[in-house]
Amino acid sequence: MVMLNKEYMINHMRNEKGSINIKNVVLAAACEATELFQCLIVMDSNFTDWSRFVDRLEKNVERQDYEKVHELCQTMYAMRHLSEELEGLYLVRDDAELCSLYYQIFVGMLNLTVFSTEAMVDLNGGKHDE
Repeated sequence: MVMLNKEYMINHMRNEKGSINIKNVVLAAACEATELFQCLIVMDSNFTDWSRFVDRLEKNVERQDYEKVHELCQTMYAMRHLSEELEGLYLVRDDAELCSLYYQIFVGMLNLTVFSTEAMVDLNGGKHDE
């Protein structure tokens, strides 16, 4: 098993020379997408609700309305973690290049996770833990 240090990846999304460290951006976004998905699972096991949420995020990413994506994700996350936030989503907002890349990867990973979970439940005959 590989252990990931999300804080390190979030704080090192750019290399010393200022170029983007793609590996750290992807891994940080994937970690945060997983954290948000865990909140979705605990709050609601309705795949339709999850899919609508991800669709809404995708539309906002397409419009480059990253503030709205940030607001929606932090609101959902805060329902389970009252005093915390998704740090990577917050930190990249001040860097236009990183922001676009990070949010696209984050929403893509969340979408993939929702799709994969729904497919696994279907393969399991529609049974899932509630």
